[in-house]
Amino acid sequence: MDYRNIFISCRKDAGDKLGEALTATLRKRRYTVYCGAAIENIADTTDFLLILTPDCMCNINKESDWLRMQVETAFKEQKNIVPILADGFQFPAELPPSIEPLRNRRSIRATGETLSITMDNLCNNYLESEPRKNYTKLIVILAILLALLLGLFLFRDPLIALIIPRATVSGVVTDVQTGEPIEGVLVTAEDKTTETGEDGAYQLIVKPGDHTFVYTHEGYEDKSVAYALERNAEEDGSVAISDGKGYVTGTVTQKLDGAPVAGAIVRCGNESATTDASGAYSLYLEKGERTLTVSAEGYLDANETVQVEADTTGTKDLVLSTGKAHVYGRLTSASSGQAIAGANVCYGSASTTTDANGEYSLELEGGEYALSASADRHMAMSETVQIEADTYFEKNISLASSEGAITGTVINAVTGDALVGVHVTCGAMSATTDASGTYRLTVEGGSYTLEFSLDGFISKSEEIEVRNGHDSTCDIALSPELENDQYRVVLTWGSRPRDLDSHLVWVNDHVFYSHKTGVSSDAQLDLDDTDAYGPETTTFKMLPGQTYVFYVLDFSNRSNRNSTALSESGAKVEVYCGNTLLNTCTVPTSGAGNYWRVFTLRDGHITYGNTIQSTEPTLND
Repeated sequence: MDYRNIFISCRKDAGDKLGEALTATLRKRRYTVYCGAAIENIADTTDFLLILTPDCMCNINKESDWLRMQVETAFKEQKNIVPILADGFQFPAELPPSIEPLRNRRSIRATGETLSITMDNLCNNYLESEPRKNYTKLIVILAILLALLLGLFLFRDPLIALIIPRATVSGVVTDVQTGEPIEGVLVTAEDKTTETGEDGAYQLIVKPGDHTFVYTHEGYEDKSVAYALERNAEEDGSVAISDGKGYVTGTVTQKLDGAPVAGAIVRCGNESATTDASGAYSLYLEKGERTLTVSAEGYLDANETVQVEADTTGTKDLVLSTGKAHVYGRLTSASSGQAIAGANVCYGSASTTTDANGEYSLELEGGEYALSASADRHMAMSETVQIEADTYFEKNISLASSEGAITGTVINAVTGDALVGVHVTCGAMSATTDASGTYRLTVEGGSYTLEFSLDGFISKSEEIEVRNGHDSTCDIALSPELENDQYRVVLTWGSRPRDLDSHLVWVNDHVFYSHKTGVSSDAQLDLDDTDAYGPETTTFKMLPGQTYVFYVLDFSNRSNRNSTALSESGAKVEVYCGNTLLNTCTVPTSGAGNYWRVFTLRDGHITYGNTIQSTEPTLND
């Protein structure tokens, strides 16, 4: 057993000089000293001198801290522990319970970088071990014998090898990841120990046979290597040890389009990395299953699990979601196909306005939305859409026009000629008939009253309904102005039947298509129409004491007394006296027959019969 008096423990670098000075001084006083030896050597000593320098206890709360392990061993082995306090050292506020008694141990304060403590005080009052006896003469004799044996060994190697069998293991200890040599690795083979130097090199001489070498260093995993060593073998003991960590690398991209996300932070425990412009990251992590958390501004945090293998590089690509979709589209008019600028587009509470090209875009979270769109002079639309997050959602919208055109032709009710310059008004809008008597007004869908006026003609109004996005036609026959005692009847109808005839009957006279002028010349059929729509116009003066009957014959269906074509014709009769419209009569919409009795005029008083019948009306009806 290699028994020594004193074990000196100190933190490397900070306590080396004081430890070396203390070791040298004690050895001069013939004490045997361990300095910088393995923990296992503490059991072989009597005194445990602990050099405490500033910051030497910065890692004392870690169970794997080498200094802490040495102190705990000294307490466990019940050694005589003597703290030696260097300049500036102060005990921390808290110590691990296992070494808390250290605070109350008798200590000696040392000042300066060299030993300036009173050695007599240390040796006489603190140390329990005794210095070695002076065996100088014996040592001299032994040295002579050793020199003889050494000479014999040098010049008679085969013989010495037979007498003293041995084997040598030497090499360099390196970091398995970097390949760099590691200083201070403790190499143990049963009862033999050594440490690697600055260059990571070591050498250990052992007996031939099977040996297990254990390589230990703080921050690295212990490594065991088995050697089968023959006599006089020189084995290469170079090994690489691992810190139990591995690299995880990868790229962070966005789910929407796979583009890299720069500036994202990838975390795992206390380790973190920030992605570069290409979205790449790298982390050096403890082996095992690890959870990566990635976050970036404008994105939802994401978590991924990765299996980290020691001494390898694994890949884990990460994907970030904005939780939103890019919604875009274009609004056009259904009638023209042209873009609609300034239209309002709403997805739920989110809204935007189309640009000059009719285009819009929004960033929306995934989900169901009530979509609506509206624009001037167009009908609004609405529907429900389902939008998935992290997608491009294109929604083009076509809006039907809410405008309709009112068109028509204005003719002379007496001559049938087109009227030029008729002033047509519709609220604040107006138009004038052209050379062909036609006009056009553009309006929103709805109900309107049209006003028609022209010098020399009786002004007239007409009600019309315009459907959104549809055109409507309103053809008008304007009646020329009348004398105060003149009457005029204007008949118009639809496309069916083709021929309706006006009949004006009074005593001994009858004005109609084949007898257009009355005997008295006070009545005449001004205009006869045989191809639908009309007008047919009759103008007359009432003779004193006469009774007049006006009726309409369905000439197209004159042979069918049960025809309903007349009641379905949409016919109407306008009755004027002077320049006043007395009444507009509309054909009854029910009833069979080919005669429509419209009115009876007697002594200036008009009675409107307005009935459909199958027999020709008479003055006596």
